[in-house]
Amino acid sequence: MNNSCYFIIFAPMRESDYIYNRDQDLFDCYFSKIKELGEIAFYIPKKEIIEKIVNSTAPRFYCSTEEAIRVCSRLNRGLSVNRKCKNLNMYQEITLIAQKYINEKEIKSISAGIYYALRQPASKWYISTDYAYQVINRKRKRR
Repeated sequence: MNNSCYFIIFAPMRESDYIYNRDQDLFDCYFSKIKELGEIAFYIPKKEIIEKIVNSTAPRFYCSTEEAIRVCSRLNRGLSVNRKCKNLNMYQEITLIAQKYINEKEIKSISAGIYYALRQPASKWYISTDYAYQVINRKRKRR
């Protein structure tokens, strides 16, 4: 058994911070996709490109560590989650990644696993195509 000690120190991240980061990453991903497509991008509807991006892998999970710990801890113990909880599938994915990390590293802290999981790529963006479309249009106007 590994007797290493793990200390988790994290600065609380405001919701506006990770939303700004998510929107900026989405915008960057959109423009890299446009560059990747080249001239053919002019003939593909913008919504179609955005839909492909939204369903592709995101660089990380975009939620606060505190919220993830709160929701994932409840899921881990088999308790129900608040009905207002958005993106339950996202929290389930975070919980799975955290559990895998905990089992591999033989650590006891779900918080450490969640902290690790939040910095891993997400299987998708967990936002709607319409919202992504709005974000990209808003950021393009500011450019």
